[in-house]
Amino acid sequence: MAGPWGIGIAGLLLGGIVGAVAQLSNFCSVGAVADIVLAGDWRRARSWMMALAVALLGTQILSAIGVADLSRTPYGLPASRWAWVAAGSIAFGYGMSLAGGCVQRALVRTGAGSIKSLLTLVLIAVAAALTLAIAPSPAEGGVTLPARFAFSLVGPAALVLIVFCLKDRWFRESPAHLWGGVAIGLAVSAAWIFSQSQGFNIGLNLLLHLGVTALAAPSGVTGTIPVFGFCALVGIAGGSGIVAAARGDLAFDRFADRSDVERHVVGGLLMGVGGAMAYGCTFGQGLAAFSTLSASPLIAVTGMLVGCVWGIRALEAGTPWGGLRLVFRAR
Repeated sequence: MAGPWGIGIAGLLLGGIVGAVAQLSNFCSVGAVADIVLAGDWRRARSWMMALAVALLGTQILSAIGVADLSRTPYGLPASRWAWVAAGSIAFGYGMSLAGGCVQRALVRTGAGSIKSLLTLVLIAVAAALTLAIAPSPAEGGVTLPARFAFSLVGPAALVLIVFCLKDRWFRESPAHLWGGVAIGLAVSAAWIFSQSQGFNIGLNLLLHLGVTALAAPSGVTGTIPVFGFCALVGIAGGSGIVAAARGDLAFDRFADRSDVERHVVGGLLMGVGGAMAYGCTFGQGLAAFSTLSASPLIAVTGMLVGCVWGIRALEAGTPWGGLRLVFRAR
């Protein structure tokens, strides 16, 4: 295992790749769901699925050759915590709709100069830290697939995802979405090599890295801050900023009005609390945890999708209850 400097550099590099690619391809979970719900456009969703397919293959291969230890992650949660994860996931999904993006998107926008995304990140970090401080800590182990069965399942699962992605001509002819998904999937896989340091074996889980960093920072004990995770967060913002500067896309995005402030504040708080309850975000649970073939991402991703659709419809209707009526097509 590399020393702290090597782990930090790896975090910066992998985070930089994610940030640069996300800036180039507009990789975004909320955007992917909104594109489907509002425009019937699946390209960003297919980019996310391509990233998942590559992350599945890469992570399980690294585990099979003994490079990545997936036996000590917090994602195989016992059934007694599934309702807790589901509730947090719905809150996270609703919050990211209000704020216009998840943790990864907020980091990318912050790197490109967004003031309101920076505020959102601060609120997510504080809310996640407070929730992690009082919430039950995820335990290692729990419900996971046996290693041999998992490895036999991952190939067909990844193949189904890849075929679904590539069958769409619009997606095939969009190299930013196609290769962006591949690059992000590779970064998620590679992160497992380095995230095992300091006992933070959570992969590229941006929400938990942000929350744990915020929780540890006031103590001033550097050994309690996840070096890889913290550097990956910085790398994402930095990679996005470099690409944005090169393309002339740097913009100091400020709040448009009071309602814009309120949406980002509420969205950031919901993401922080909900993400800590769910032990991750769309990136952490949706890609990193999913690549381990554990139980919790199935619940978490479903809840986040439900919350996100609800939030999108609530923004259309103007109220949460109006959003529910739109979701269920009630009149």
